[in-house]
Amino acid sequence: QLAFWVTNDGLYTLDLDTNNASKVLDLPGTGTWGPGGYEFVYSPDMQWIAYTKKSPRGAVDIWIMPAKGGKSINVTKLNASHSDMQWSPDGKYLFFLSNRNGNGLYALPLKREEVPAEDVQMKFDAPKDKAAVKFDIDFQDSETRIRKLVTLDPIENLKLSPDGNFYYLSNKELWSASYDGKELKRRTNIGGVSNFEITADGKKIVLIKAGTIQLLDLSNDSVTPFNFIANFERDTRLEQKAAFKQYWRTFNRLFYDQNFHGRDWKAIHDRYEPLLDGVAVRQEFDELLVMMVGELEASHTEVWSNGGPQPPTTPFLGFYFDYSYDGPGIRIKEVPERAPGSYAKTQLKPGEYVMAVNGKDIRLDEYLFKMLNDFAGKDIELTVNSVPTKSGARKVTYKAINPFEWRELDYRNQIQRMREEVDRLSGGRIAYVQIPGMGGENQEQFEREFYEYADGKEAAIIDVRGNGGGNVGDTLATWLAVKPFAFTTARRSDIRETPDHSWGKPTVVLSNENVFSNGETFTYCAKKLGFGTVIGMPTPGYVIWTDEFDMVNGSVGRIPGAGYYRIDGTTLENDGEKPDITVDMTLEDWEAKRDPQL
Repeated sequence: QLAFWVTNDGLYTLDLDTNNASKVLDLPGTGTWGPGGYEFVYSPDMQWIAYTKKSPRGAVDIWIMPAKGGKSINVTKLNASHSDMQWSPDGKYLFFLSNRNGNGLYALPLKREEVPAEDVQMKFDAPKDKAAVKFDIDFQDSETRIRKLVTLDPIENLKLSPDGNFYYLSNKELWSASYDGKELKRRTNIGGVSNFEITADGKKIVLIKAGTIQLLDLSNDSVTPFNFIANFERDTRLEQKAAFKQYWRTFNRLFYDQNFHGRDWKAIHDRYEPLLDGVAVRQEFDELLVMMVGELEASHTEVWSNGGPQPPTTPFLGFYFDYSYDGPGIRIKEVPERAPGSYAKTQLKPGEYVMAVNGKDIRLDEYLFKMLNDFAGKDIELTVNSVPTKSGARKVTYKAINPFEWRELDYRNQIQRMREEVDRLSGGRIAYVQIPGMGGENQEQFEREFYEYADGKEAAIIDVRGNGGGNVGDTLATWLAVKPFAFTTARRSDIRETPDHSWGKPTVVLSNENVFSNGETFTYCAKKLGFGTVIGMPTPGYVIWTDEFDMVNGSVGRIPGAGYYRIDGTTLENDGEKPDITVDMTLEDWEAKRDPQL
């Protein structure tokens, strides 16, 4: 028999003699956002199937069911992760990896033991007649019998060898453990091991390292390369057609809305497939898929390719241009704080002229940026004068600023300016904090900044404008929604309100059309949980849970696998959150550094 998962359906077996398929487990939603479809393994006597199933809150438990179908029983019962199941050949244990009590290797005795766990002497006895071994399972309180054999973090890819030793990966190296978990040994010191298989005789292990095959001899732990040459013909046209079908089929199975936002996904396929004949390079292929999936009007559906030619990175000169001046040279409009030109030894002043860069004359035209491409990561020498001529000019030298550094510098200066403005207008009574994204580093930044700047203040402004999203917005929202319900204090000490992340004071959330994904859900939470009044403009409605997948031609796609819904059942996708108070900001406001929303 051949067993396999069917997406949004369940686990099937195929009889290889009759070609008849039958479902043994109904488990819809298999995949990244579904409840299961991760791993399954048959017991050696083919009477049981152990499989993993995810709970709505993210725990992955191990369930066991009869191999021919029937009732499934959760044998781990803990809000934790469980994986890499291995049945013992003697029918006594189910081994697995878990973080239920710290990362490591765990054992579940399939039946109640005759002595306490600490008195059990685990010894590997290979059965002489494997066919005679029967797996009898006592499901009563199975989770209470689980015990930890090996503590190691990280630990992954567990396998049990014919001689009763465990093998697994930790930090890209191969390790082994004795059957009772008491003897651990690092078997490789080559780095980069990503996968392995034990040979049938148990004497060698085949390692995968950086796309190469290595052979580990377990008798002396020597590692030798396994070299080979294979020739193949690659038909890129057929490869593109296969990738196109793979992309369409993946969306057909896993797109979160089975109604495809009211579109006919099959008709869309038939309309776009003939256009493959006009595709010459992978970038065009990616653009074709973007056009096709764009018909669904769904966010988080980008397609891209890794590798290949990359566009140049154009560095910045480190000051703002005065576009009202047409040359020769460039007139400086403003030099931001913390830019190289703001320091004494490399100082530049507004109103001054930069006549040349590294000896080449410049002015505000398209050739300026073409020339700057040559100086990425290099020092630049500016010819600077108070009048638009080289005569009497001085030389200023510093390293060109890369785009990331420039954006970060501009962002930090902008936030500092607004924080000072809030402090000035409120007389120091209101705190201001900006959240640029919803990643783990943004949560840490918010925790450090908000609870510092808001300490002792009467109210707060939380600015999420420009927030690109992530996955910590709900966490921040639950912090802010909780009001202090107690406090602690020691003699002659300040009061410390509890819980630590509680707030409970008047709050405004600034949000606008440049807030995306998890930034939008935070905006919704501010209104729904009542911890803040939202001011600004409606968010665009790009809210969906997504994942990535690789295509056979090397392209990569994103697919929305789960929708995000308000508690009343309405979706935020294509229906962004509206502010309590609508205030627009025009381009003229932005250019003049006016902030009517603030």
